[in-house]
Amino acid sequence: MRTHKSDPILVIGFNTRPLAYSLNQAGYKVYAVDFFGDLDLYPYVEDSLIVTKRLGVNYASIKNNYSDYLVKFAVEMLSDKSDIKYLIIGSGLDDNFDGRELILKKIKENNYDLVSVNNDLETIKHARDISFLYDYLNLKGFKVPLTLTYSDYEQSPTKFSFPFILKKRKSSGGINI
Repeated sequence: MRTHKSDPILVIGFNTRPLAYSLNQAGYKVYAVDFFGDLDLYPYVEDSLIVTKRLGVNYASIKNNYSDYLVKFAVEMLSDKSDIKYLIIGSGLDDNFDGRELILKKIKENNYDLVSVNNDLETIKHARDISFLYDYLNLKGFKVPLTLTYSDYEQSPTKFSFPFILKKRKSSGGINI
């Protein structure tokens, strides 16, 4: 795949500003579907759809389904901007595999002449599955922390000794750890 500096790129994510900035500085024409729409995003994009502005909401009111809106607005942007040549999905759709599939399906259905530069969905699913990743790393001889499922803990809590970390299986950054 060879890109040209002026090729339009659609970036989708919870916070696209860093990616939009980098692409703009590299000479690309950038479109964005972004959750927040921070003021420092606008100088670096040709056009954008901002979830909070479009819906007139804040994070707290749609935190459980904001990624669905990223998908909806991405599909809308794709249909509005026929010159888009590349698609980059950033943060915010990490575990929304159905949403990613919907975007890719719309691209195929509408015969959009663009390339998704993301990893394929199977690779993303493996990378987001901490159990798969730790098993793979163990198999390759890397040292990883002892990792057990919550059901292991429920069945035999005496097996565990402090200190230990209880963390959701999927993402969550530092929330509820």
